[in-house]
Amino acid sequence: MKCWNAVGAVLLLVTTLSCGGDDSSVTGLSAGSLRVDLQISGEDLDPDGCQVSIDGGAPRAATPGAPVTFNELSTGSHSVLLSELASNCQVEGDNPRTVSVQAEITTQVTFTASCQPLTGDLRVSTVTTGENPDEDGYTISVDAMLEQPVASNGEVTFEALVRGDHSVELTDIADNCTVAEANPQTVTVPESGTATAAFTVTCGATTGGIRSEIETTGPEPDSDGYTVLLDGGLARSANVNDTVTYSNVTPGDHEVELIDVADNCAVAGTNPRTVTVVAGDTVTALFEVTCASTIGDLIVAASTTGEELDADGYVASIDGGASSGRVDVNGEVRFENLSAGDHQVELLDVAPNCAVFGQSPRTVTVISDEAVTTTFTLECSPTVGEIRVSSQTSGTDLDPDGYVAEIDGGLRTTRIGVNDETGFTRPGSATWTLAIIK
Repeated sequence: MKCWNAVGAVLLLVTTLSCGGDDSSVTGLSAGSLRVDLQISGEDLDPDGCQVSIDGGAPRAATPGAPVTFNELSTGSHSVLLSELASNCQVEGDNPRTVSVQAEITTQVTFTASCQPLTGDLRVSTVTTGENPDEDGYTISVDAMLEQPVASNGEVTFEALVRGDHSVELTDIADNCTVAEANPQTVTVPESGTATAAFTVTCGATTGGIRSEIETTGPEPDSDGYTVLLDGGLARSANVNDTVTYSNVTPGDHEVELIDVADNCAVAGTNPRTVTVVAGDTVTALFEVTCASTIGDLIVAASTTGEELDADGYVASIDGGASSGRVDVNGEVRFENLSAGDHQVELLDVAPNCAVFGQSPRTVTVISDEAVTTTFTLECSPTVGEIRVSSQTSGTDLDPDGYVAEIDGGLRTTRIGVNDETGFTRPGSATWTLAIIK
Protein backbone atom coordinates (compact mmCIF):
# COMPACT_ATOMS: atom_id res chain seq x y z
CA MET A 1 0.00 0.00 0.00
CA LYS A 2 1.27 3.41 -0.92
CA CYS A 3 0.46 6.04 1.63
CA TRP A 4 1.15 9.68 0.96
CA ASN A 5 0.90 12.96 3.04
CA ALA A 6 -1.63 15.65 2.19
CA VAL A 7 -0.37 19.20 1.73
CA GLY A 8 -1.49 21.70 4.35
CA ALA A 9 -2.12 21.77 8.04
CA VAL A 10 -4.95 20.34 10.09
CA LEU A 11 -5.93 22.19 13.27
CA LEU A 12 -6.39 20.28 16.46
CA LEU A 13 -8.90 22.05 18.66
CA VAL A 14 -9.26 21.24 22.29
CA THR A 15 -12.92 20.48 21.87
CA THR A 16 -12.64 18.38 18.63
CA LEU A 17 -9.05 17.14 18.87
CA SER A 18 -8.62 17.73 15.15
CA CYS A 19 -5.15 17.64 13.58
CA GLY A 20 -3.57 21.04 12.88
CA GLY A 21 -0.34 22.72 11.91
CA ASP A 22 2.55 23.61 14.14
CA ASP A 23 1.20 27.11 14.64
CA SER A 24 -1.96 25.85 16.42
CA SER A 25 -2.24 26.19 20.20
CA VAL A 26 -4.45 25.19 23.08
CA THR A 27 -5.12 28.21 25.35
CA GLY A 28 -4.27 27.82 29.00
CA LEU A 29 -3.35 24.11 28.80
CA SER A 30 -0.11 22.21 28.63
CA ALA A 31 0.33 20.42 25.30
CA GLY A 32 2.39 17.69 23.72
CA SER A 33 2.96 16.17 20.24
CA LEU A 34 2.31 12.82 18.58
CA ARG A 35 4.24 11.48 15.61
CA VAL A 36 2.78 8.60 13.63
CA ASP A 37 5.11 6.42 11.58
CA LEU A 38 3.87 3.95 8.92
CA GLN A 39 5.70 0.78 7.93
CA ILE A 40 3.85 -1.08 5.21
CA SER A 41 5.22 -4.11 3.33
CA GLY A 42 3.98 -6.67 0.82
CA GLU A 43 2.53 -6.48 -2.65
CA ASP A 44 -0.23 -4.50 -4.35
CA LEU A 45 0.04 -1.53 -1.99
CA ASP A 46 -3.00 0.71 -2.04
CA PRO A 47 -2.51 3.31 -4.80
CA ASP A 48 -5.09 5.64 -3.14
CA GLY A 49 -3.03 5.99 0.04
CA CYS A 50 -4.18 5.79 3.69
CA GLN A 51 -5.17 8.24 6.43
CA VAL A 52 -4.44 8.85 10.12
CA SER A 53 -6.86 10.50 12.53
CA ILE A 54 -6.71 11.39 16.24
CA ASP A 55 -9.72 10.87 18.50
CA GLY A 56 -12.05 10.70 15.49
CA GLY A 57 -10.95 14.04 14.19
CA ALA A 58 -10.22 15.06 10.64
CA PRO A 59 -7.91 12.55 8.94
CA ARG A 60 -4.57 13.39 7.46
CA ALA A 61 -3.04 11.58 4.50
CA ALA A 62 -0.05 9.44 5.36
CA THR A 63 2.68 7.57 3.54
CA PRO A 64 5.34 5.14 4.68
CA GLY A 65 8.69 6.73 5.47
CA ALA A 66 7.18 10.18 6.02
CA PRO A 67 5.93 10.52 9.63
CA VAL A 68 2.75 12.52 10.34
CA THR A 69 3.07 14.80 13.42
CA PHE A 70 0.14 16.08 15.41
CA ASN A 71 1.15 19.07 17.66
CA GLU A 72 -0.50 20.87 20.57
CA LEU A 73 -2.29 17.79 21.76
CA SER A 74 -3.60 17.80 25.24
CA THR A 75 -1.82 15.62 27.67
CA GLY A 76 -3.39 12.31 28.41
CA SER A 77 -4.74 9.43 26.36
CA HIS A 78 -5.65 9.77 22.71
CA SER A 79 -7.07 7.30 20.18
CA VAL A 80 -5.05 6.96 16.93
CA LEU A 81 -6.68 5.34 13.89
CA LEU A 82 -5.10 4.23 10.60
CA SER A 83 -7.85 4.10 8.00
CA GLU A 84 -8.52 3.79 4.27
CA LEU A 85 -6.35 0.70 4.01
CA ALA A 86 -6.90 -1.51 0.95
CA SER A 87 -8.75 -4.71 1.60
CA ASN A 88 -5.63 -6.77 0.89
CA CYS A 89 -3.70 -4.97 3.67
CA GLN A 90 -3.78 -5.83 7.36
CA VAL A 91 -2.55 -3.71 10.32
CA GLU A 92 -0.57 -5.54 12.94
CA GLY A 93 -1.73 -4.89 16.51
CA ASP A 94 -4.57 -2.67 17.69
CA ASN A 95 -6.20 -0.20 15.31
CA PRO A 96 -7.26 2.20 16.62
CA ARG A 97 -4.82 2.17 19.48
CA THR A 98 -4.54 4.30 22.65
CA VAL A 99 -1.49 6.51 23.03
CA SER A 100 -0.58 8.66 26.09
CA VAL A 101 0.61 12.16 25.24
CA GLN A 102 2.81 14.03 27.71
CA ALA A 103 3.32 17.77 27.96
CA GLU A 104 6.07 19.22 25.87
CA ILE A 105 7.09 15.74 24.62
CA THR A 106 6.64 14.21 21.19
CA THR A 107 5.28 10.72 21.57
CA GLN A 108 5.91 8.30 18.70
CA VAL A 109 3.57 5.53 17.53
CA THR A 110 4.27 3.18 14.66
CA PHE A 111 1.67 1.35 12.59
CA THR A 112 2.95 -1.74 10.81
CA ALA A 113 0.84 -3.21 8.02
CA SER A 114 1.39 -5.97 5.43
CA CYS A 115 -0.38 -6.28 2.11
CA GLN A 116 -1.12 -9.52 0.31
CA PRO A 117 -1.24 -9.64 -3.48
CA LEU A 118 -4.58 -8.89 -5.04
CA THR A 119 -6.08 -12.06 -6.54
CA GLY A 120 -8.69 -13.31 -8.94
CA ASP A 121 -9.83 -16.61 -10.41
CA LEU A 122 -9.08 -18.35 -13.69
CA ARG A 123 -11.61 -20.66 -15.32
CA VAL A 124 -10.27 -22.96 -18.09
CA SER A 125 -12.52 -24.99 -20.38
CA THR A 126 -11.82 -27.68 -22.97
CA VAL A 127 -13.88 -28.76 -25.97
CA THR A 128 -12.77 -31.85 -27.89
CA THR A 129 -14.05 -33.10 -31.26
CA GLY A 130 -13.01 -35.72 -33.80
CA GLU A 131 -12.18 -39.38 -33.75
CA ASN A 132 -10.66 -41.19 -30.78
CA PRO A 133 -10.68 -38.35 -28.22
CA ASP A 134 -8.23 -38.67 -25.37
CA GLU A 135 -10.05 -40.92 -22.89
CA ASP A 136 -8.13 -39.80 -19.81
CA GLY A 137 -8.42 -36.09 -20.58
CA TYR A 138 -5.68 -33.50 -20.19
CA THR A 139 -3.79 -31.45 -17.61
CA ILE A 140 -4.09 -27.65 -17.21
CA SER A 141 -0.85 -26.02 -16.13
CA VAL A 142 -0.65 -22.40 -14.89
CA ASP A 143 2.74 -20.73 -14.92
CA ALA A 144 4.29 -24.24 -15.10
CA MET A 145 3.58 -24.52 -11.37
CA LEU A 146 -0.11 -25.14 -10.70
CA GLU A 147 -1.77 -28.15 -12.31
CA GLN A 148 -5.26 -29.59 -12.44
CA PRO A 149 -6.66 -32.49 -14.47
CA VAL A 150 -9.50 -31.67 -16.85
CA ALA A 151 -11.81 -33.89 -18.90
CA SER A 152 -11.63 -33.82 -22.69
CA ASN A 153 -14.85 -31.80 -22.54
CA GLY A 154 -14.68 -30.13 -19.14
CA GLU A 155 -13.87 -27.11 -17.01
CA VAL A 156 -11.64 -26.34 -14.03
CA THR A 157 -11.12 -23.18 -11.93
CA PHE A 158 -7.91 -21.91 -10.36
CA GLU A 159 -8.79 -19.69 -7.40
CA ALA A 160 -6.88 -16.86 -5.74
CA LEU A 161 -4.36 -16.30 -8.48
CA VAL A 162 -2.32 -13.15 -8.29
CA ARG A 163 -3.86 -10.57 -10.55
CA GLY A 164 -1.98 -10.00 -13.79
CA ASP A 165 -0.73 -12.11 -16.67
CA HIS A 166 -0.45 -15.86 -16.36
CA SER A 167 0.68 -18.56 -18.77
CA VAL A 168 -1.94 -21.28 -19.24
CA GLU A 169 -0.99 -24.50 -21.02
CA LEU A 170 -2.86 -27.65 -21.97
CA THR A 171 -0.63 -30.71 -21.54
CA ASP A 172 -0.90 -34.52 -21.63
CA ILE A 173 -2.43 -34.34 -25.09
CA ALA A 174 -2.59 -37.58 -27.06
CA ASP A 175 -0.49 -37.76 -30.22
CA ASN A 176 -3.61 -37.88 -32.39
CA CYS A 177 -4.99 -34.62 -30.98
CA THR A 178 -4.10 -30.99 -31.77
CA VAL A 179 -4.99 -27.71 -30.08
CA ALA A 180 -6.47 -24.95 -32.23
CA GLU A 181 -5.40 -22.04 -30.03
CA ALA A 182 -1.94 -20.94 -28.98
CA ASN A 183 -0.63 -23.32 -26.36
CA PRO A 184 0.43 -21.99 -23.94
CA GLN A 185 -1.67 -18.83 -24.03
CA THR A 186 -1.42 -15.73 -21.85
CA VAL A 187 -4.44 -14.78 -19.74
CA THR A 188 -4.83 -11.67 -17.57
CA VAL A 189 -6.46 -12.36 -14.20
CA PRO A 190 -8.36 -9.34 -12.82
CA GLU A 191 -8.56 -8.26 -9.17
CA SER A 192 -11.48 -9.99 -7.46
CA GLY A 193 -12.73 -11.25 -10.84
CA THR A 194 -12.58 -14.34 -13.01
CA ALA A 195 -10.61 -14.68 -16.23
CA THR A 196 -11.41 -17.39 -18.76
CA ALA A 197 -9.32 -19.45 -21.13
CA ALA A 198 -10.63 -21.95 -23.66
CA PHE A 199 -8.86 -24.76 -25.52
CA THR A 200 -10.40 -26.36 -28.58
CA VAL A 201 -8.95 -29.78 -29.35
CA THR A 202 -9.44 -31.83 -32.49
CA CYS A 203 -8.50 -35.51 -32.41
CA GLY A 204 -7.83 -37.65 -35.45
CA ALA A 205 -7.69 -41.37 -35.94
CA THR A 206 -5.06 -43.31 -34.01
CA THR A 207 -4.93 -46.20 -36.46
CA GLY A 208 -4.88 -46.78 -40.19
CA GLY A 209 -5.65 -49.58 -42.60
CA ILE A 210 -4.07 -51.82 -45.21
CA ARG A 211 -5.92 -52.70 -48.41
CA SER A 212 -4.46 -55.69 -50.26
CA GLU A 213 -5.60 -55.71 -53.88
CA ILE A 214 -5.04 -58.92 -55.87
CA GLU A 215 -5.14 -59.06 -59.66
CA THR A 216 -4.62 -62.42 -61.39
CA THR A 217 -4.11 -63.02 -65.11
CA GLY A 218 -3.24 -66.09 -67.16
CA PRO A 219 -4.95 -69.20 -68.57
CA GLU A 220 -5.04 -71.28 -65.39
CA PRO A 221 -5.53 -69.17 -62.23
CA ASP A 222 -5.26 -70.81 -58.84
CA SER A 223 -8.57 -72.60 -58.33
CA ASP A 224 -8.65 -72.21 -54.53
CA GLY A 225 -7.32 -68.64 -54.35
CA TYR A 226 -4.67 -67.36 -51.96
CA THR A 227 -4.03 -66.28 -48.37
CA VAL A 228 -3.00 -62.74 -47.36
CA LEU A 229 -0.70 -62.69 -44.33
CA LEU A 230 -0.15 -59.57 -42.19
CA ASP A 231 3.01 -59.38 -40.12
CA GLY A 232 3.46 -63.12 -40.42
CA GLY A 233 0.39 -63.91 -38.36
CA LEU A 234 -3.00 -62.44 -39.26
CA ALA A 235 -4.28 -64.47 -42.23
CA ARG A 236 -7.20 -63.70 -44.55
CA SER A 237 -8.46 -65.81 -47.46
CA ALA A 238 -8.65 -64.14 -50.87
CA ASN A 239 -9.98 -64.98 -54.30
CA VAL A 240 -7.77 -64.72 -57.37
CA ASN A 241 -9.21 -61.24 -58.04
CA ASP A 242 -10.10 -59.78 -54.70
CA THR A 243 -9.53 -57.02 -52.11
CA VAL A 244 -8.70 -57.81 -48.50
CA THR A 245 -8.74 -54.95 -45.96
CA TYR A 246 -7.16 -54.83 -42.51
CA SER A 247 -8.57 -52.11 -40.22
CA ASN A 248 -7.30 -50.61 -36.95
CA VAL A 249 -3.67 -51.17 -37.84
CA THR A 250 -1.14 -49.30 -35.74
CA PRO A 251 0.86 -46.64 -37.60
CA GLY A 252 4.29 -47.67 -38.82
CA ASP A 253 5.83 -50.34 -41.05
CA HIS A 254 4.02 -53.63 -41.61
CA GLU A 255 4.78 -56.73 -43.70
CA VAL A 256 2.16 -58.05 -46.13
CA GLU A 257 2.59 -61.37 -47.92
CA LEU A 258 0.57 -63.35 -50.47
CA ILE A 259 0.90 -67.08 -49.81
CA ASP A 260 -0.69 -70.34 -50.99
CA VAL A 261 0.15 -69.41 -54.58
CA ALA A 262 -0.04 -72.32 -57.06
CA ASP A 263 3.19 -73.50 -58.67
CA ASN A 264 2.09 -72.26 -62.07
CA CYS A 265 1.49 -68.74 -60.74
CA ALA A 266 4.06 -66.05 -59.97
CA VAL A 267 3.70 -62.86 -57.90
CA ALA A 268 5.25 -59.76 -59.44
CA GLY A 269 7.53 -57.68 -57.26
CA THR A 270 8.62 -58.28 -53.69
CA ASN A 271 6.67 -60.81 -51.67
CA PRO A 272 6.45 -60.28 -48.74
CA ARG A 273 6.56 -56.48 -49.00
CA THR A 274 6.68 -53.65 -46.45
CA VAL A 275 3.99 -50.96 -46.32
CA THR A 276 3.89 -47.90 -44.06
CA VAL A 277 0.60 -47.21 -42.29
CA VAL A 278 -0.36 -43.63 -41.42
CA ALA A 279 -3.04 -42.87 -38.84
CA GLY A 280 -6.36 -42.03 -40.45
CA ASP A 281 -5.34 -43.38 -43.85
CA THR A 282 -5.46 -46.71 -45.69
CA VAL A 283 -2.40 -47.79 -47.65
CA THR A 284 -2.73 -50.11 -50.66
CA ALA A 285 -0.58 -53.15 -51.37
CA LEU A 286 -1.14 -54.40 -54.96
CA PHE A 287 -0.29 -58.01 -55.75
CA GLU A 288 -0.19 -58.79 -59.46
CA VAL A 289 -0.21 -62.54 -60.12
CA THR A 290 0.40 -64.17 -63.49
CA CYS A 291 -0.56 -67.83 -63.90
CA ALA A 292 0.82 -70.00 -66.70
CA SER A 293 -0.82 -73.01 -68.30
CA THR A 294 -0.24 -76.29 -66.49
CA ILE A 295 -0.81 -78.52 -69.58
CA GLY A 296 0.84 -79.06 -72.91
CA ASP A 297 0.80 -81.45 -75.89
CA LEU A 298 3.08 -84.36 -76.71
CA ILE A 299 3.64 -85.55 -80.29
CA VAL A 300 5.03 -89.06 -80.70
CA ALA A 301 6.53 -89.65 -84.14
CA ALA A 302 7.95 -92.75 -85.81
CA SER A 303 10.62 -92.77 -88.50
CA THR A 304 11.12 -96.26 -89.97
CA THR A 305 13.60 -97.45 -92.59
CA GLY A 306 14.49 -100.87 -94.01
CA GLU A 307 12.47 -103.67 -95.62
CA GLU A 308 9.22 -105.33 -94.76
CA LEU A 309 7.96 -102.41 -92.65
CA ASP A 310 5.25 -103.16 -90.13
CA ALA A 311 2.02 -102.81 -92.05
CA ASP A 312 -0.18 -101.77 -89.10
CA GLY A 313 2.35 -99.43 -87.52
CA TYR A 314 2.94 -99.17 -83.79
CA VAL A 315 1.28 -98.12 -80.53
CA ALA A 316 2.57 -95.10 -78.56
CA SER A 317 2.00 -95.53 -74.82
CA ILE A 318 2.15 -92.68 -72.26
CA ASP A 319 2.91 -93.31 -68.59
CA GLY A 320 2.45 -97.06 -68.72
CA GLY A 321 -0.78 -97.01 -70.64
CA ALA A 322 -2.52 -94.00 -69.10
CA SER A 323 -2.83 -92.74 -72.66
CA SER A 324 -2.11 -94.57 -75.92
CA GLY A 325 -2.51 -94.10 -79.64
CA ARG A 326 -1.57 -95.82 -82.87
CA VAL A 327 1.14 -94.29 -84.99
CA ASP A 328 2.08 -95.18 -88.56
CA VAL A 329 5.57 -96.45 -89.34
CA ASN A 330 6.39 -92.99 -90.65
CA GLY A 331 3.76 -90.91 -88.93
CA GLU A 332 2.85 -89.27 -85.65
CA VAL A 333 0.15 -89.16 -82.99
CA ARG A 334 -0.67 -86.13 -80.79
CA PHE A 335 -1.55 -86.39 -77.11
CA GLU A 336 -3.25 -83.19 -75.92
CA ASN A 337 -3.68 -81.58 -72.49
CA LEU A 338 -1.02 -83.55 -70.70
CA SER A 339 0.14 -82.13 -67.39
CA ALA A 340 3.37 -80.23 -67.60
CA GLY A 341 6.37 -82.21 -66.43
CA ASP A 342 8.04 -85.55 -67.11
CA HIS A 343 6.21 -88.43 -68.79
CA GLN A 344 7.25 -91.95 -69.79
CA VAL A 345 6.78 -92.64 -73.51
CA GLU A 346 7.09 -96.14 -75.03
CA LEU A 347 6.63 -97.52 -78.54
CA LEU A 348 4.80 -100.85 -78.53
CA ASP A 349 3.59 -103.41 -81.09
CA VAL A 350 6.87 -103.25 -82.98
CA ALA A 351 7.30 -106.16 -85.47
CA PRO A 352 10.06 -108.65 -84.63
CA ASN A 353 12.00 -107.70 -87.71
CA CYS A 354 12.08 -104.05 -86.65
CA ALA A 355 14.36 -102.51 -84.07
CA VAL A 356 14.00 -99.22 -82.13
CA PHE A 357 17.10 -97.10 -81.86
CA GLY A 358 17.48 -95.27 -78.57
CA GLN A 359 15.53 -95.71 -75.35
CA SER A 360 12.02 -97.04 -75.24
CA PRO A 361 10.48 -96.22 -72.86
CA ARG A 362 12.02 -92.80 -72.61
CA THR A 363 11.41 -89.69 -70.43
CA VAL A 364 9.93 -86.69 -72.21
CA THR A 365 9.25 -83.34 -70.48
CA VAL A 366 5.97 -81.69 -71.42
CA ILE A 367 6.14 -77.89 -71.33
CA SER A 368 3.14 -75.76 -70.38
CA ASP A 369 1.23 -74.35 -73.28
CA GLU A 370 3.59 -75.92 -75.84
CA ALA A 371 3.75 -79.03 -78.03
CA VAL A 372 6.80 -81.23 -77.49
CA THR A 373 7.78 -83.88 -80.08
CA THR A 374 9.68 -87.08 -79.47
CA THR A 375 10.65 -89.27 -82.42
CA PHE A 376 11.31 -93.00 -82.35
CA THR A 377 13.72 -94.15 -85.07
CA LEU A 378 13.31 -97.75 -86.26
CA GLU A 379 14.92 -100.01 -88.83
CA CYS A 380 13.25 -103.11 -90.20
CA SER A 381 15.14 -106.05 -91.74
CA PRO A 382 13.65 -108.59 -94.19
CA THR A 383 11.98 -111.55 -92.57
CA VAL A 384 14.20 -114.73 -92.44
CA GLY A 385 13.27 -118.25 -93.66
CA GLU A 386 15.24 -121.47 -93.18
CA ILE A 387 15.73 -124.67 -95.17
CA ARG A 388 17.21 -127.78 -93.69
CA VAL A 389 19.50 -129.91 -95.90
CA SER A 390 20.45 -133.45 -94.99
CA SER A 391 22.51 -136.06 -96.83
CA GLN A 392 22.45 -139.81 -96.57
CA THR A 393 25.13 -141.71 -98.47
CA SER A 394 25.43 -145.49 -98.79
CA GLY A 395 27.86 -147.72 -100.50
CA THR A 396 31.60 -147.89 -100.42
CA ASP A 397 34.26 -145.33 -100.92
CA LEU A 398 32.26 -142.49 -99.65
CA ASP A 399 33.44 -139.01 -100.48
CA PRO A 400 35.69 -138.06 -97.60
CA ASP A 401 35.15 -134.30 -97.88
CA GLY A 402 31.41 -134.50 -98.30
CA TYR A 403 29.42 -132.29 -100.56
CA VAL A 404 28.49 -128.65 -101.24
CA ALA A 405 24.88 -127.52 -101.04
CA GLU A 406 23.96 -124.33 -102.83
CA ILE A 407 20.85 -122.19 -103.00
CA ASP A 408 19.61 -120.36 -106.01
CA GLY A 409 22.43 -121.22 -108.29
CA GLY A 410 25.20 -120.57 -105.89
CA LEU A 411 23.85 -117.47 -104.15
CA ARG A 412 24.71 -119.19 -100.94
CA THR A 413 26.65 -122.36 -100.45
CA THR A 414 27.60 -124.54 -97.54
CA ARG A 415 29.51 -127.80 -97.12
CA ILE A 416 27.74 -130.82 -95.80
CA GLY A 417 29.06 -134.25 -94.91
CA VAL A 418 28.09 -137.46 -96.69
CA ASN A 419 25.77 -138.31 -93.88
CA ASP A 420 25.06 -134.91 -92.42
CA GLU A 421 22.53 -132.09 -91.98
CA THR A 422 22.85 -128.35 -92.40
CA GLY A 423 20.59 -125.36 -92.73
CA PHE A 424 20.25 -122.24 -94.83
CA THR A 425 18.64 -119.01 -93.75
CA ARG A 426 17.39 -116.56 -96.26
CA PRO A 427 15.44 -113.29 -96.08
CA GLY A 428 11.94 -113.27 -97.39
CA SER A 429 9.49 -115.99 -98.02
CA ALA A 430 10.13 -116.68 -101.72
CA THR A 431 10.68 -120.11 -103.20
CA TRP A 432 14.19 -121.36 -102.81
CA THR A 433 16.07 -123.60 -105.27
CA LEU A 434 18.38 -126.14 -103.57
CA ALA A 435 21.12 -128.10 -105.21
CA ILE A 436 23.65 -130.53 -103.89
CA ILE A 437 26.95 -130.30 -105.64
CA LYS A 438 29.72 -132.78 -105.44
